[in-house]
Amino acid sequence: MQQTRRFHRLQGSTSYISLEHGNVGLYVHKRRGLLIDSGYTEEDAQFIGDLIEGEGIKLEAILNTHAHPDSSGGSFYLKKRLGCKVFISQAQRNFLEHPGRSNYIAMVQAAVDKEKEEAEQERKKLEEAGEASAAGLKLPDSTTQDLLIKRAVVEPKPCPADGVINPHKAFSLSTGKMVNIIDLSGHVVGMYGVVTPDNVFFIADSLYTFDELADKPIPYIESVEQFRKTLDVLLQTPYSRFVPTHGKPLEFSISNEVLFHQRQLEMIEQAIILHLQMPHTREELVALLFATFGIEQTIPNFYMMSATIVSFLNYLKRQRKITIVHEEGKTRWFAKSK
Repeated sequence: MQQTRRFHRLQGSTSYISLEHGNVGLYVHKRRGLLIDSGYTEEDAQFIGDLIEGEGIKLEAILNTHAHPDSSGGSFYLKKRLGCKVFISQAQRNFLEHPGRSNYIAMVQAAVDKEKEEAEQERKKLEEAGEASAAGLKLPDSTTQDLLIKRAVVEPKPCPADGVINPHKAFSLSTGKMVNIIDLSGHVVGMYGVVTPDNVFFIADSLYTFDELADKPIPYIESVEQFRKTLDVLLQTPYSRFVPTHGKPLEFSISNEVLFHQRQLEMIEQAIILHLQMPHTREELVALLFATFGIEQTIPNFYMMSATIVSFLNYLKRQRKITIVHEEGKTRWFAKSK
């Protein structure tokens, strides 16, 4: 149960807590606290607030790595309750202050709405099947329980930022302790990592867990170029303790994880170029890649992975490896001949 969880010390005065939707970091010096991300829901934020107040910590600031709800959703509540200041990158500030403008949230909401629409259609079919059964007809031999589960998207409350963070200037607590900011763009543009004075590196969503990549081999990436640069940064990092948004903290080296991600990007790129030896529309390419990687053709998968595939297409076009052709009133992508 969440109520039994506590912040776990990692090193020095740096700790973290693992919530249902992601990890949240805490650095404390002279009873002054700095939070790295803020949880997903208001319930998460209430729990974090209870823990911080229970330890007699004065929370000075929240540094949001980026504005996705699972990282920044609790910022408004904690700012209001604890009187702390909230900071984020300039590129992500607009989405923290105006969540409704986020393409990511809109995309997830569209996927959920479509699921609900299909679930409602399936419910009606079941009702009709029930009427048929009452008339002595055979019911369909299948279960549709999962289709009837209705998920919801929690859109965070708009949270005014008190300032921006950037990699060219360390963030300072009132006690004089400095926190380094590292550009980890790629998953989203303007996603920043945070290194505490104890040299614990909170790396946000710059790395996925092996389980996540096994389930979703085409991860959500806004910028392929910047994601590649971020992987290079992580490969050369001097730090040895890492806390991703999802999954367990990592120690000593993350070289294996980074190399795995680099190979995954190469596989996606090679698969796209291979399929584009013949011209294909985006939708045709998505279907081919789903088959190639054995991805279940669910609506959420289609929305999320299609966005990444478009990022790859634009990246490969800038690399002059593919081009656009127009045939029979359709726009198709095509690999350039060497």
